[in-house]
Amino acid sequence: MTTVTAPAEPASGGYPVELVARPLILPDGAVEGGANLVWQRVSPGNESFSFVTAVPHVRFAAPGVELMGQASIGLYQTEQGSPGMTVEIERLQSIGAGLRHGISPDAAIGAVFEIRLPATDFKSYNGRAVAAMKRHLGARSAFELSGFAGASRTTTAIPGLGSYEQDQLLGGCELRLQAQLSPIVAAEARTSVTLRKLLDQPPEADTTFVAQDHGVRLVAAVNRDVDLTAGFDVVESQFRVVLFTVGVVARRLP
Repeated sequence: MTTVTAPAEPASGGYPVELVARPLILPDGAVEGGANLVWQRVSPGNESFSFVTAVPHVRFAAPGVELMGQASIGLYQTEQGSPGMTVEIERLQSIGAGLRHGISPDAAIGAVFEIRLPATDFKSYNGRAVAAMKRHLGARSAFELSGFAGASRTTTAIPGLGSYEQDQLLGGCELRLQAQLSPIVAAEARTSVTLRKLLDQPPEADTTFVAQDHGVRLVAAVNRDVDLTAGFDVVESQFRVVLFTVGVVARRLP
């Protein structure tokens, strides 16, 4: 099988409507904003909890670099666990920022930083470096492959007892397969694997964990400036999380 790289500029000129033809980062001067509405069910053991969250994001491409920001906001809880087990949804689930440098239209490197549950006594700081590439298998299909490595720190504050910190190393990869079903509708299948290594643990402790995320989504381009999306994900780590997502993305192109 021979892979080919799409030209930097599509034949029609400007930013491509087709998902498979789009470069990894936006053209210089472009601004993109959007939001996803996510229903997620978390299943630790025999319990289950369901939440609805909103995930707004923004991207801005300056010469040589693309800047990104994202947040996750808890809206409401749709399902509680057993009567003796109460979980309250946090309004601010996470905030994050990142940057990417485009080596070419189909290759980029960057870094991402995220804080999870920043307003609680149990927060997590995550930073990682990322490298990504895109290759075209033909006029109507492509794949994106990325690898990442970094570290995280979780801090737990216990009233009257002080705080506890847990450090981890992490690394992994993600593969996205894209197929253009029509001039405006594309399907994307995604799978990612993350390996986490706990630091400063007793010798007998289990210190290595693997998380997997598998999902599919549809992207419908209203035009080159607006996309509508819908997707489904299953995350397997120390427990299972199922997510259904719908979203809208709008961009202003130079």
